[in-house]
Amino acid sequence: MIKFLFNQYKISQKKNLSRDRYSMNTLVIMNIILKILTFFPAYCLFKLKIRPDSITIISYISILLSSTLFIIGNPMHGCYLMLFFGFLDSLDGDLARLSETKTMHGKNMDILGADIFYFLTPMTVSIYIFLYQKIDFFFANKFELIIIGFIISFSFIFYRIVGLRNYVLSLENKRFKIKKKHTKIKLSMIKRMSNIYDHPLIRGNFFSEPGLILNFSILIFLGEYQILYYYLYIIFLYTLIRILRLFIGTIIVYISK
Repeated sequence: MIKFLFNQYKISQKKNLSRDRYSMNTLVIMNIILKILTFFPAYCLFKLKIRPDSITIISYISILLSSTLFIIGNPMHGCYLMLFFGFLDSLDGDLARLSETKTMHGKNMDILGADIFYFLTPMTVSIYIFLYQKIDFFFANKFELIIIGFIISFSFIFYRIVGLRNYVLSLENKRFKIKKKHTKIKLSMIKRMSNIYDHPLIRGNFFSEPGLILNFSILIFLGEYQILYYYLYIIFLYTLIRILRLFIGTIIVYISK
């Protein structure tokens, strides 16, 4: 039985995954942990004929409650629910692959869950530190922490919207897709340097959903709010640079002949 489940787990890990998604599953610590924890529950839910969409909806509720707990000053339970959200987010993906029910509707629901996380979590963690923790701030006015949290959340969503818009344009407009491809070839050196900055090992472990869940939780459980404050600053700078790269790259594609 264990051997069968292990073989099914390995098949599930490689099934219908893009290259980037596979890299995120094999290089990101939180994803490795979650995939080990979620496959057997996913297998049981698959046998019970539970739909992946049901798990996704529960994950929405968990991250909304998590953000609420941060705001009212209960970070420990907020982290528990944030970790539970990560667990459910991994679980619904495993369940969808096992049941072979991956649909556009399911992908959209999964994307929405990530959008809710990126919009709420950085901002509410910043609000919690601002309201309940005494730490050393870079500037005399600690209100900049609220601004940083808001900019981080906005930057994540803005990047996802612009990236999605460019992807849709590349599907609908063949000329845009060709220009994008030619521009990447012309700027291959810059692209290679950019890929290092955006490598799954770095992005996944520190600046994407699984990395944020793990790092936020560890720092809050340890009570290291000063380090958490510095980490938010690093995320702030990373997201701004990432948006700037996307913005400049989009302009270059539009103006290139």
